[in-house]
Amino acid sequence: MSAAAPARRVRSIDAIVFDVLMIAFAATIVIAAFGIGEKSRMIPLLVGIPTLVALLVVLARDVRGEVPAEHVAAAAPPELAKADVHDLWQAAVHELEEDDQLPDTPEARRRQLWFAVWAAAVVALAWVTSLFLAVPLGLVLILGLGGIGWVRSVVITAATSAVLYCLFVLFLEVRF
Repeated sequence: MSAAAPARRVRSIDAIVFDVLMIAFAATIVIAAFGIGEKSRMIPLLVGIPTLVALLVVLARDVRGEVPAEHVAAAAPPELAKADVHDLWQAAVHELEEDDQLPDTPEARRRQLWFAVWAAAVVALAWVTSLFLAVPLGLVLILGLGGIGWVRSVVITAATSAVLYCLFVLFLEVRF
């Protein structure tokens, strides 16, 4: 095959069949939800419809197929190909240990302390008042202090609060 020729995509029939079965399952949940009471159908629809959409995207990706590995540029250096399993295991463990390390700087400790204070304040405010008041105040504070700007923080918090209010108070009739 010449270098200019496009690589032929490979499709997995097993993956496509699995996707179709999962789509049938999710569609059954959505269709069955319309046969139950108006308030009872909210949760199956809130779960079933996004799941159905996501599964359709996965099916489209699987039908499109993948480029075989021999057509993809090799990303591993040659010395990695010669390493034995023990060396690869030790390298992976070392990399994970490095990733788990939190920076031990005064700035990092200050941020961790402020986050702990914020979390305790949100929990205390929810206990004293209500969750519906504590969550928006906590969200606007963490976003505003996080550096995205106070106007954006208020807009994001208002939108989030509106979605939560519509979902829980209007649709599911949960009283806070």
